[in-house]
Amino acid sequence: MVLEDGADIPSMPIESHMGEVVVCDFADRPGSPISPDDLQRSDVRPDDIVLLRGPADRSADEPYLTMESIDWLIDTRIKAFGIDHVRQSPPGTPFGIEETATAGSSRRASPSSTQSEGSTRLPSPGCSSSP
Repeated sequence: MVLEDGADIPSMPIESHMGEVVVCDFADRPGSPISPDDLQRSDVRPDDIVLLRGPADRSADEPYLTMESIDWLIDTRIKAFGIDHVRQSPPGTPFGIEETATAGSSRRASPSSTQSEGSTRLPSPGCSSSP
């Protein structure tokens, strides 16, 4: 993928894909919004790689990023993020959920340290981490 006036992945330095990782665990918050305050309490910083984790139980509603959280991550200039059982946007938005005709169940509309409790900071293998 090439953005207008942007570099393609092969021309990017490998360091742009390496760095500290913050794992934010929202497994105990099924169906809840993830706010910018939640991310700040998880000690997310610029240049971090942010991994968001939701409940592993497939029958549980997944927590979701609010639009404010998405804006906050962009404004914070994180390096990358990944999700596992977390919706990448609120219900009713392009990657939120939609109601199905069967008993109100929901489905995806599209395919799919000093840390606060529920987050972990991991150094990237082969890189030095800050104290």
